[in-house]
Amino acid sequence: MPKFKIVTLGCKVNQTESESIAQDLIASDWFAVQDAEVADVCIVNTCAVTQKASMQSRQALRQAIRANPQARIMVTGCYAETAPDEIKAIKGVTDIIGQGNKQAIGSMVRQQRHRTAGLLVAGCGDIRQKREFELTPIVVTAPRTRPFLKI
Repeated sequence: MPKFKIVTLGCKVNQTESESIAQDLIASDWFAVQDAEVADVCIVNTCAVTQKASMQSRQALRQAIRANPQARIMVTGCYAETAPDEIKAIKGVTDIIGQGNKQAIGSMVRQQRHRTAGLLVAGCGDIRQKREFELTPIVVTAPRTRPFLKI
């Protein structure tokens, strides 16, 4: 069974979107692994609200690459949207996914589990120009009893 890991930084919206991506992959017979386990695909959902958050996003990304050397490394979130050129410079990143394509990550993973040819950059642009609301499925996962709602 293929394995995935999601590292989430930042706000409740990122947490909600990460849970949604995880549920999509689990429904497709993927297995979620814990921090110490090696994954086939590692998704890092980043934050860029402050310089410190951006630095923590880069650190989390490098840690994911070191801990999962053979994995497909996918970067999404606000830092991926605002600094794709900085992320391109990090050796080991296979995909940079902008906010507009975040909900397609599950299908991207299923289509090309071990994609290693070239760097895919999808949907990155000026996030400040985004005016459309992206729907995220409501997901309740243990140990929570109430879901986060994206508003």
